[in-house]
Amino acid sequence: DEAVWRMKSMVKKGGPGSSLRAVADRISKEYSYKINHNTVKAIVEAANPFKDFLKRYRHDPVAFVRQVLKIEPDPWQAELLNAIQSGERRLAIRSGHGCGKSSVASWAMLWFLITRYPVKIVVTAPTSAQLFDALFAELKRWINELPPALKEILDNPL
Repeated sequence: DEAVWRMKSMVKKGGPGSSLRAVADRISKEYSYKINHNTVKAIVEAANPFKDFLKRYRHDPVAFVRQVLKIEPDPWQAELLNAIQSGERRLAIRSGHGCGKSSVASWAMLWFLITRYPVKIVVTAPTSAQLFDALFAELKRWINELPPALKEILDNPL
């Protein structure tokens, strides 16, 4: 329905006249039927699938990896993701080459970025080569695995 699309675009645009009450007044005048700001709020919220996405994945990084990135994490990777979600601040992983450290770090960064935007994620490494050639290359790989709607959010932030 055109009125619903107009409501969503007016609220999303922000700025003057984008409050729920202002949008309700404008839609009421343009379409000759009376609606109030609570109706606009309900329509805009009901039409936002990202709210459901956040409810599902904000506190479950393992489900995010399994269902959004479509990869099954190893048990130690799932344990690490859950530790990050629970707020653990001092985490260390000792292991060999090629076991999935960069992958799990990339998954955690994507999960945190998408479910908590706007946010800054600080990442360090002993050398810039490890950061750019390993971790950021892996991050780029997993960004390309995201569903198109999520890639668009990363490509076109608000």
